[in-house]
Amino acid sequence: MHYSRRFIEIQTKMRNGLNRRTAVSQAASESILKKFPAQDFSGDLENLKRKTYPVSSRSKTAKALVDSQYFVEKLAKKRLLQRAFGKNLQDLGLLMIEPEMFAESKRVISFLRKLGIQPIFRKNMIFDKEQTFRVYKQKHLEKKDFPIKAALVQTMPTQIVVFRHLSKEDYLKVASKLIEHVKKTNPRLYEEGLKSLAIQGPQSVFDFLIKGSYRTLTPGTLREEIVKPKIRENIFSSKDARGDIAKGFDPVGFFIGKPEQEILAAFGGLHTPKQEELLEDILALLSFKDLYKIAKQKRRMNK
Repeated sequence: MHYSRRFIEIQTKMRNGLNRRTAVSQAASESILKKFPAQDFSGDLENLKRKTYPVSSRSKTAKALVDSQYFVEKLAKKRLLQRAFGKNLQDLGLLMIEPEMFAESKRVISFLRKLGIQPIFRKNMIFDKEQTFRVYKQKHLEKKDFPIKAALVQTMPTQIVVFRHLSKEDYLKVASKLIEHVKKTNPRLYEEGLKSLAIQGPQSVFDFLIKGSYRTLTPGTLREEIVKPKIRENIFSSKDARGDIAKGFDPVGFFIGKPEQEILAAFGGLHTPKQEELLEDILALLSFKDLYKIAKQKRRMNK
């Protein structure tokens, strides 16, 4: 009977103490790593693999195995994205349409397209525990309402939208309504804002000019035009007889008696990582198959 090389590798890893899921994942990562030259990775590839895949995996804790596996997969995924978007990945954008706004996904996408922002890839998914912690990170974990957010993204779908950024100049043009508003109402903030946008990456510029803020009035943005009205409709219009918001959004009654602004902040509806968090979030959420699709679509758009 003939067995494939991949099957033999998986069986060998299982004999060395790995469970089947981990063995399959490691074999897949090693296969992908072979496609890329060693100089594309920091350090010597063979040395990296020796550290990551010891002969006796029993000598490492389960956490160390998971971390090392994630590290190698991250390197391979990063190389894949760099092929499509360049070394600095400056054109790459990410927006998450969270469960409380998931039903309005088509409206959000239509809003982006009207501004000239073309989605490259969309995926509906329910987060697992590890993805939740990697994406929402420490600053969110410290918030008292984090368990509510975690419960939503781990039980209801989120849409992941990968897109190609406009230039900063084009972002300033399409966000003219917001810019004019700030210029009239707060000239000092307007001047400081222009200086800040000049040094920020495109993901941060998108976050402020296109997505908008829940804290202040940001006319012409996704937050003001679509999200805030829909969140008010979905959450505040569905209060029960006691005046509490719907149990589907607040199953443990955390927000009973809380002011509207605090509730709007918690149910933001959209999440965009900062420029420095962008790559980590994409690598945590998207599979190799997803990234191949993104790279292929990006090449088509460049033709």
